[in-house]
Amino acid sequence: MRKAQNTGGLRHEYKTYKHQKCFVGHSTGAAWRGDLLSACNKVLPKFGLEPWYAADHFDPTKPLRDKVVQLIANARYGIYDLSSWQDKSGQWHLPRNVFIELGMAIAFNRPALLLRHTSNKALPLSKCLEGLDLIEFTGDYTLQKALEKHVPQWLDVPPDRDWLNRFCIFGNRVCNFREEHPRIQQQWDQTLNCHVADGLDKDHSGFQMVEREEIRGIFKRVFGRYSDLAFDYLDEVFLTKTCQFLLCNHCQKVRSTPFAVYRIPPRTPTEICIAIGMSIALETLFEYNIPKVVLVCRELDLPSLLRGYEVVEASSSNEMEQKLQKFIPVVMQKVFVETLVELDNDSQEAAISYLSDESQSIESRKRRAKWLLEVPYQYFFHKRDQEALALLRCLLHSLNKLDDDLAQYAHKLTNTLRESIAMDQESYH
Repeated sequence: MRKAQNTGGLRHEYKTYKHQKCFVGHSTGAAWRGDLLSACNKVLPKFGLEPWYAADHFDPTKPLRDKVVQLIANARYGIYDLSSWQDKSGQWHLPRNVFIELGMAIAFNRPALLLRHTSNKALPLSKCLEGLDLIEFTGDYTLQKALEKHVPQWLDVPPDRDWLNRFCIFGNRVCNFREEHPRIQQQWDQTLNCHVADGLDKDHSGFQMVEREEIRGIFKRVFGRYSDLAFDYLDEVFLTKTCQFLLCNHCQKVRSTPFAVYRIPPRTPTEICIAIGMSIALETLFEYNIPKVVLVCRELDLPSLLRGYEVVEASSSNEMEQKLQKFIPVVMQKVFVETLVELDNDSQEAAISYLSDESQSIESRKRRAKWLLEVPYQYFFHKRDQEALALLRCLLHSLNKLDDDLAQYAHKLTNTLRESIAMDQESYH
């Protein structure tokens, strides 16, 4: 697969701005919100920046998420308040939307100032945030000082120069993952890989090991039905020697796995929100779909930035298992077909060789054969007629040995494509 040569679905909106923007991610329920807005409104204009707050830009014609994606990508700078906040009953809430926004900023390679209110001092810091430079503030005055110190160093670089730059601003290192299309990192393998998040934070006071055992037991049973599917838990990604921060490894995991399963409870662990933000940004930057199976007890449990996504609602373990059994093979087929359509001939031949591999179960080989038969349709739809016929010829040899019904179907499909091609040629002449 070729490297990406453009910036996909991103628009160069910054070129139309009267004043360059600074994206400000914050929680509207935080008691210090007034101080944060006051400091940003006083300091940012001094540097020619206009603060942009997502909550102030309601547009009923498009999802807030779409506007946020473009704004974060086009902003010269980003300020993200990662502080948890208390509601009137005293319950603490994670800033889930802000973490999603931060994930987008990391994937878009945008410079960011990370804030944490001093009221959070006694709260445990998420493992994935350890080692990051978090600027503490108490109110308007201390935040103004922090902004005046850190904002100026990033103002002169056009945003699109960094979208695909190999040098990662966040990780402060050259990263080969950054400039390549994610599917280059997802090199063809006979095993499909995904990453999974169970939605549980072992560092939270309400964590129960028996709940994790229950949820992961479901994943193990469902995924264990497929010998050609492997998965890793997002919270078990570890810091490697080549990375400075754990979030760098999370970013690489999101880029290198073709789909994901996220369980999102009301208190969603930080790394899940950031990973989803990265995934959304990559979809826009490279203009391709990254399937996400999103599990919730109720759709209302979703962060507002994820509203509008198709979700799997399941209020019990049994219901979750049944729905995963229904949706996982659909997602696997989608990933398999979309990936194979873009691969070279050698990779396709490797996929076809799987059908003759007797070490694999007959069920998985027949399933792969059915998926492979979807690829010629995709070729034909995109006017790649000869490639469709060439792939069918290769498939027929394996299908004749594997399954008579599938072989007959492939013969019929070949004849149909030939007739359609002949009709197109006649109409052309």
